Amino acid sequence: MKLVDILVGRYEIIKVLGGGGFAIAFLAQDNLQPSKPLCVVKQLRPNQTHPRVIEFFEKEAAILERLGKHSQIPQLLAHFTEQDNLYIVQEFIEGQDLSQEITFGKKLSEGYVSKLLENVLGVLSFVHQQGVIHRDIKPENLMRQCPGGRIFLIDFGAVKELGTLMLNTQGEIASSVVIGTGGYMPNEQKNGKPCLGSDVYAVGMTAIQALTGILPFDLPEDPQTGEIIWRQEAPQISDNLAEVISKMVRRHFTLRYSSAITALEALTSIVTPVAPIAPTISFDVAKQEYTQEAVIRAQQGQGEFSVFALRILESKRVELGLAEDEAREIQAQVLQPYRDYQRKLQEYEQALVEAVKVQYPFSAATENDLQDYRQYLGLRDDDIRTIEQRILVPLQQEIAERQRHAEFFKENLGNGVNLDMIAIPGGTFLMGSSENEQGHSSYESPQHRVTIQPLLKI
Repeated sequence: MKLVDILVGRYEIIKVLGGGGFAIAFLAQDNLQPSKPLCVVKQLRPNQTHPRVIEFFEKEAAILERLGKHSQIPQLLAHFTEQDNLYIVQEFIEGQDLSQEITFGKKLSEGYVSKLLENVLGVLSFVHQQGVIHRDIKPENLMRQCPGGRIFLIDFGAVKELGTLMLNTQGEIASSVVIGTGGYMPNEQKNGKPCLGSDVYAVGMTAIQALTGILPFDLPEDPQTGEIIWRQEAPQISDNLAEVISKMVRRHFTLRYSSAITALEALTSIVTPVAPIAPTISFDVAKQEYTQEAVIRAQQGQGEFSVFALRILESKRVELGLAEDEAREIQAQVLQPYRDYQRKLQEYEQALVEAVKVQYPFSAATENDLQDYRQYLGLRDDDIRTIEQRILVPLQQEIAERQRHAEFFKENLGNGVNLDMIAIPGGTFLMGSSENEQGHSSYESPQHRVTIQPLLKI
């Protein structure tokens, strides 16, 4: 397919998003909608175009449409056939998959994993209630929406299976390959008999990968039981959460939670208190750790978060499993004292400007008032000096300049008394104020010119 193709006269292909031998995904735009929204077009390439295959395609598309009603599953927008290929069109989710967060060698916190399990098991419970097995849950198929932070469940195994369908010798429709990804796929699924508990296993392995930073293939197994050995690699989590995850990844499906619904119930029982008291301990710890990081970054930026500080805080938010609105609230709380202090500095500067307009140099009484006001506001000496240098130093320089050009006289009055005088030149001045001037008083009218002779001021 060429990237310039327009499918069914509507969906214009923009670029390839990914794919394999049986299916390929494209980013496209819907030219029949006024806003030309982006969407994902998946091209499925079955081995045969037998009517039974098309019938199965219609059935699976109906299931995807039903699942797309959930707010954390991409909506099915259309499905059609063209040139012996099957196509489905789904809602485009802006964001990144969790393989960008769950990376090799990085151990994420209990708070992050608890939130992850709560989100994924929540949407998966809806899927299991419909009797549907996803069959390919892994970090790459969990998409975090941006903005918003919601986790979407994408790339259902049924979609991939549509590209592998064929008729067997008995005339029955069957898949030519096993759907799933090694490491996240339990034994029963490898044998072609997946169950709801197979999805639970995949979610548990994803959680273990997040906690340990180890890829599923690299985790050792108990040579006697075949169970995954992982607990010692995640000392940062509680025993209660470890028990839930361990049960999710038991080797035999009968020993696991039977579905996402029962797994979510077990998780909820350990992270939600019976009485409506404080939030969970793990969540409080996550918020406290994020707050400490925010305080450090605010101190470094003197009350502001730099571009790099915001990137660090975003990584920390993801690691701890906090929602975006929770992180923004903490940031605002951390910066609020700085904002309050800046407001006090502005108030003091305004008061100083108003005092200068009345009198400068200040009288002793004004100096005392300003001192009391500074103490009331709780301003630091360095900040006070900065403001006073900005407001008062230019005035002091102006006074000094006037004094430098003024004529001074000293007269000895006897008995050790000297009289200091300064000459004030004469001139003609405009006295009073205009009737249209703001704050005008009647005694200031009419305006008139006054000539003053030179004089000496003591």
